[in-house]
Amino acid sequence: MTSNDLLTVDGKIFSSKAEAARNYGVNPKQVCERMSKFGWALAQSVGVEPRPNKEYRKAIVIDNVAYPSIRAAARALDLPQSTLMNRIKADSIVEGREVLKGQSKPMFYGGKLYISARYAKKEGLINNLSLAEISTEYGLPKIRLSDEFDAD
Repeated sequence: MTSNDLLTVDGKIFSSKAEAARNYGVNPKQVCERMSKFGWALAQSVGVEPRPNKEYRKAIVIDNVAYPSIRAAARALDLPQSTLMNRIKADSIVEGREVLKGQSKPMFYGGKLYISARYAKKEGLINNLSLAEISTEYGLPKIRLSDEFDAD
């Protein structure tokens, strides 16, 4: 083993991360996860140095109103945070997110993303016609659905 392979924590030399972890009473798997997943240094992973202080909250814009965090937005909108998170995850618009009402789903039409089919129809962007409206609009005979049990 060369001197490049040795690890130093608080002036002590270790031959592996696992050895350092066991010396400080930390699970070796947890040390490896902290280093690989979170990018912590070995000394931080074993608890000798304080862990990095990372700002976890992210600003969010909903209906062109900026909120410092999702929690603040949920409070302002009088929604449970989990409900707001689920609605944001269901909506793939990155900027200018709008809170989805009820169970509406976003839809693509003409290369554009709309928060719901109802919204796109209300704005006059698409014609969401019923079967009766299709036959009237295009002068077609009334469309009738049948199955194998219907008599001819």
